[in-house]
Amino acid sequence: MIKIERRKYKRIPVYFKVANISVVEPPENRGYIRDISEGGMKIDAVTRIEPGTVLLLDFSLPNENFKFENVGAIVKWLEKGKMGVEFIDLSERQREIIKAYISEYGHNID
Repeated sequence: MIKIERRKYKRIPVYFKVANISVVEPPENRGYIRDISEGGMKIDAVTRIEPGTVLLLDFSLPNENFKFENVGAIVKWLEKGKMGVEFIDLSERQREIIKAYISEYGHNID
């Protein structure tokens, strides 16, 4: 069976730390980002967070001098310790930084 890609944004595999994943204060979890796009990311998470939960994320892209703080995201799916999150309030500047990062580091990946 052929799997058809239905993503709106190009996604590249990565592996770097999420500084904080907050459902409520104080931050209750940390994890590792497994892939990222302008629309969201896949995260390895220690704590189970149910789909539909709204999160605040803090992270930095490797090799970039910009810190993403309190980025709103909603958990879309959860499977085997991984969760897919969709960004819900990225600024245009934040989206452009992610887009440039993907353009620079994702050119050999399809």
